[in-house]
Amino acid sequence: QEVRYTDLGLAADREYLVYEFWSQKFLGKSTGSFTAPAMDENNGMQVFAIREAREHPWILSTTRHISQGGVSLLDERWDAGRGVLYGKSAVVAGDPYVMAIHLPTGFKLASANAGREEVDYANQGEVATVRIAPSTTKTVEWEITFARSPRIGS
Repeated sequence: QEVRYTDLGLAADREYLVYEFWSQKFLGKSTGSFTAPAMDENNGMQVFAIREAREHPWILSTTRHISQGGVSLLDERWDAGRGVLYGKSAVVAGDPYVMAIHLPTGFKLASANAGREEVDYANQGEVATVRIAPSTTKTVEWEITFARSPRIGS
């Protein structure tokens, strides 16, 4: 079914990124509307994060709660000079915390750090993931460094 951004109170002339929580799938970038895929009968519902597109990497979703960052993502800042995304997240011991990050054209996740916490990361096309395995329930500070891919023809 078509979902119009104006029906959600969003501007019609901006580009938005859409991510579905249960399937952990990036549904792409669009202006005006997006088409919600057929519902998976295994879970019986879909929860979409709709984020305004940016020219640099930015969090699309987190796995802590269906709000996809509303509960756990406490801070997020972009340092263009260093190519680093900084933030703070509320994490729970024993519950792996995964952030899905949109990678605009030309960006690739190069490294991720969350202090003393175990961190894994992967580039997956237009989306990168960072998985933090928290040792205790707390607020964790993280930083994710990105590399710029050389432009074709340069």
